[in-house]
Amino acid sequence: MAQPDREVGGRAQLTSDSNPISRAVAGGDPAQAPSPPLREMYRTLLLARLFDEAQIRFYKSGKEKMESVHSYIGQEAIGVGIGYAMAAGDQLLPSLRSRPAFFARGVPLLVQWAGVLGRADSPGRGLTGSRHMAALQYGIVGTTGILGAQIPVATGVAMALEARGAGDCAVCLFGDGAANRGDCHEGMNMAAIYRAPVVFVCESNGVAESQEWSSYMPIDDLSVRAQAYGMPGIRIDGNDIAAVYEAAQQALARAREGKGPTLIVADTCRLHAHVEGLPDFRTAEFMKTWAGRDPLPRARAAVLEAGLASERELDELRVSLDLEIEQALAAARELPVLEAEGLERYVFHEGDATTTIREDR
Repeated sequence: MAQPDREVGGRAQLTSDSNPISRAVAGGDPAQAPSPPLREMYRTLLLARLFDEAQIRFYKSGKEKMESVHSYIGQEAIGVGIGYAMAAGDQLLPSLRSRPAFFARGVPLLVQWAGVLGRADSPGRGLTGSRHMAALQYGIVGTTGILGAQIPVATGVAMALEARGAGDCAVCLFGDGAANRGDCHEGMNMAAIYRAPVVFVCESNGVAESQEWSSYMPIDDLSVRAQAYGMPGIRIDGNDIAAVYEAAQQALARAREGKGPTLIVADTCRLHAHVEGLPDFRTAEFMKTWAGRDPLPRARAAVLEAGLASERELDELRVSLDLEIEQALAAARELPVLEAEGLERYVFHEGDATTTIREDR
């Protein structure tokens, strides 16, 4: 079992030399897991990072109104690793900082920018931002602004998928702050009772908006709660993209075999404030420690060590992705905005009941 080595921000950390998959899901063998597609995952990881940096720059430029930026820089490996582990028919229920998973599921840059800018042609139709994206063609069910509300919904989605009999699973992302809500306990308990094919993934960044871990968690390891629900719980290094992929592969395989849900707690840290532009209470020492665990250079080093690309190729990749991001932004800015008369769209049923509802108000 991976043992914590020291306290950082009130949360015990995994040792760097421990095997993050050693607490194998239901006794699974990590050696039997498919090899992670490192180069492809690195490209998506880099794309997610560059996109976030681009939206921060655009936000600060003040050129146009857009959604507030809840940066995910520093925790991208979780969404990317999870997204690549999922099968085509699996369904994702995202959280606040899930854009890396959107990229891994194949959501195009133009669609992402359209959501950020609130365009009428975006998945949210201009009525909501990209963070709450529901794009069923990419296997993204969507979420809401209610913290943790997607957790019991994920259980319901998993039960519906099981009823269809195609072997598909639901994957639910949430933060450690949401883990203390009643929605979390109810959703996980029900999933365990019905052996629903769902994987719960806690992006454990050690802070709930501006609260430090120790102020809202009496335990060091959130994965131990899984035992009370009657499901396996594993804790991994969320900044190791290969570890995330392998853990997700095992948990999804278990779910497809009818063995029920798994809780994965992925330790990570967002390297920006809760919302871009707000102060960050965390200490410089804390941030320096986690900056040294940044998943992007770690993934790059893994790609180079495996001989999957050269330094020059990875540098050229960065330049080409930056260009793609800027071109997609320019195209998104040309898309139509939502007009005032469209604000009531999707509020009332567009059939005979519309008139009745309005007359009854």
